[in-house]
Amino acid sequence: MAGLSDLDELLLNVRDKTSKLYINEAILSYRSGAYRAAVVSNWIAVTFDIITKIRELSEQGDKQAISDIQSLEKYIEHKQIPKLQEFENSLLAKAELEYNFITNIELKELERLKEDRNLCAHPAMADSGLLYQPTAELVKTHIVHSILYLLQNQPTQGRAALSKIIEDTEKPSFPTNFEDTRTWLNTKYLDRAKPALIKNLIQALIQGFLQGETAKRGKTLQVLNTLKVLAIQNTAVYHEEQNEILGKVADNLTDDQLVYLIQYLTVDNLIWSKLSEVTRIRLKNFLQSQNENSTNILQHYTLILQLDMPDLKTILEDMKVLLSIEITKRITRYGDVGSYEEARIVGENEVLPYVSYFSAEDTKNIIDAIINNRNNQILFAAGSEAVIEAIYDGTINFISETLEDWQQLLLKKSSSYSGNDYINLRHKITKAEEQILAAKK
Repeated sequence: MAGLSDLDELLLNVRDKTSKLYINEAILSYRSGAYRAAVVSNWIAVTFDIITKIRELSEQGDKQAISDIQSLEKYIEHKQIPKLQEFENSLLAKAELEYNFITNIELKELERLKEDRNLCAHPAMADSGLLYQPTAELVKTHIVHSILYLLQNQPTQGRAALSKIIEDTEKPSFPTNFEDTRTWLNTKYLDRAKPALIKNLIQALIQGFLQGETAKRGKTLQVLNTLKVLAIQNTAVYHEEQNEILGKVADNLTDDQLVYLIQYLTVDNLIWSKLSEVTRIRLKNFLQSQNENSTNILQHYTLILQLDMPDLKTILEDMKVLLSIEITKRITRYGDVGSYEEARIVGENEVLPYVSYFSAEDTKNIIDAIINNRNNQILFAAGSEAVIEAIYDGTINFISETLEDWQQLLLKKSSSYSGNDYINLRHKITKAEEQILAAKK
């Protein structure tokens, strides 16, 4: 940033306002040459920031943090100075071991700051009678390390952060589109996340996804979007962790879990080349077996069609043909119903589950089947209005191609019965007519 020194720029990243005041005192002391005062202020900023982070976690319900804050407040209330000193001396260890605010390497750097603070604040601790005088370079290094390792980071950088991110993906408020997911994650966690958190998050999400934990929670889209964000922003780490997990997990997936691997393949078709030959053979056989079970094809068809791999081309084409045949059979069955009750049952149970897979031609065919059903058993069946409206809603993407067919259905309804029913469908078709006409102008 123009006009600012490196320390000024780092200062802007400090999260807590009071921590920022303390570390700014250290910076001002450093610039004025008061190096011992700078070290002492720096240590105050570090200890205050760790306590603030623990307090934040306690307010979020973290049991360990609640216990630590309760102990601290008790020591303060009863002026238990030895206990307070003991608590301060334990802060760095807590920050690493209990809260994962810092790594072991970062701990060692901050312990050096603590040692220098003791030498600056307690001259008697020096080996000689001379006052300890830290160098300007050392003081600046301490300030930089304190901000980079601790003061600029969220209070949940380790295991707690990992759990919190995963919990967030399960909330109803978590976004379901990619761009909002990226904004959410970067703002709350990833902008200043440490490499260890990124690595652990990638591992947890991929493994949980492949083993079906994500599907059980009904958050497949949210987790896939999160993985895409991580893959784009941390490409090298992502692929390194991905390769390791695929090597450990993929070959040991059960047949029921293979569908989750297929879902994961839709994120990146290159994953196929990273699977072992054994797993690729299993996936081919799994997909081939789906051709023998139309229910399974329906359940996974949209997902399976997203795969674009030469090795699977023949199998996927066979599945498309099989589904087309199944749709044709159900349309024919619907058109041949011989009673009102049969029309309702077939419409609800055999047609509607397949509507989302209809083509424009399938839509035309089912409208024709309804119009030409003998004795109008479909048009006048109780419950048919809801079924036919659902067919319309499910095939709305083809309305420009099927509008005339829908108009013919309404004409047949009007000519066969003077009642004013199918009102919702009539309104929707009229609106579509207006939109199509307006688009042509």
